[in-house]
Amino acid sequence: MGVSVILPTYNESENIAALSESLLSVLSSHGIAGEVVIVDDNSPDGTGKIADTLSKIDRRMRVVHRPSKLGLATAINDGSRAASYEIIVTMDSDLSHPPSIIPRMVSALDGADIVVGSRYAEGGRMEGPLHKIILSRMMNSFARWLLGLDVKDCTGGFHALKKTLFQELDIKSVGGEYDLELLYKAKEKGYTVEEIPFTYKYRERGESKTSLLKAGTIYLLTAARLALGS
Repeated sequence: MGVSVILPTYNESENIAALSESLLSVLSSHGIAGEVVIVDDNSPDGTGKIADTLSKIDRRMRVVHRPSKLGLATAINDGSRAASYEIIVTMDSDLSHPPSIIPRMVSALDGADIVVGSRYAEGGRMEGPLHKIILSRMMNSFARWLLGLDVKDCTGGFHALKKTLFQELDIKSVGGEYDLELLYKAKEKGYTVEEIPFTYKYRERGESKTSLLKAGTIYLLTAARLALGS
């Protein structure tokens, strides 16, 4: 069994080396063949160059260079096409998602089609400024209600699934709202989802590229579009 971890990056020079090293160490320690696929959107801080250097040191590191900031969902699409293994893991590159639970997520694919690293399942937790936690929970709860999703965390972006399934669902979203589309289309097709709780760590290095208010608006518009069948 092999796993391709897809890391979309934009200005993550302070995090990418530590994260990649941690990912490969976790996979190796659990006897999982794996690779890290970095999809960089021409980061002006040199993230792409760091990724290239890492790939020369370790052949389990691969880099996809894109000409500009084209969106999280399209980066995952490109990463899935470049992936060597059938199982893919999608996660953030800012050290907020812990590599340590990936073996559990991959193992859980024996009984589910999609496994979600979950901040809101029992045992999960989200760290960060209180206003961001409240807004995230409100946005997540409303989207779940609107789309009839049983998944407690449908906006986190931390998943394990087969790349053929990801490609079959034909995600049209461009950014982080792809989460909702992925889980809604999976529900409509009868695929099963399991959640693995984890503690979300708030970014310590680098700057967030996401405005929570803007992202929340896009998420809610996406949920409405999907609910209306468009």
